[in-house]
Amino acid sequence: IVVVLAGIPALVVDGDVLEGGIGDAEEAPESSLELGPFRQGIGKLTVDLTDPGLELDGRTVEASVGIGDLLVLVPLGTDASVDAHVGAGNVDAFGENENGVDVRLETISGTSGTQEVDLELEVGIGNIRVERD
Repeated sequence: IVVVLAGIPALVVDGDVLEGGIGDAEEAPESSLELGPFRQGIGKLTVDLTDPGLELDGRTVEASVGIGDLLVLVPLGTDASVDAHVGAGNVDAFGENENGVDVRLETISGTSGTQEVDLELEVGIGNIRVERD
């Protein structure tokens, strides 16, 4: 039974997703040179992209959590193309929700913003939330 329970996360979690630390982490890049990729093994990862000096236009931001929660904060006035995948759990991007097993949500927020950013997000088991700040 223990072997089976230990093997369940391996069914829904890519090996690369488990890279990173354990616990809560917050990333708040101040320049495009600091745009990741951001990784957390187990816990909560917050990626705050709202620094006023951060140039996001045409950039791709990658973030992943093995087991836990991923929160990405996008600034007002920035369009975001979201490609989010969760092995088992929930995705909520700008109010659009999907949940279950092997969940994928692809959406584009259209705000006629001055910048456009691509978000590539992955969580093995847990939740992804993308919201404006």
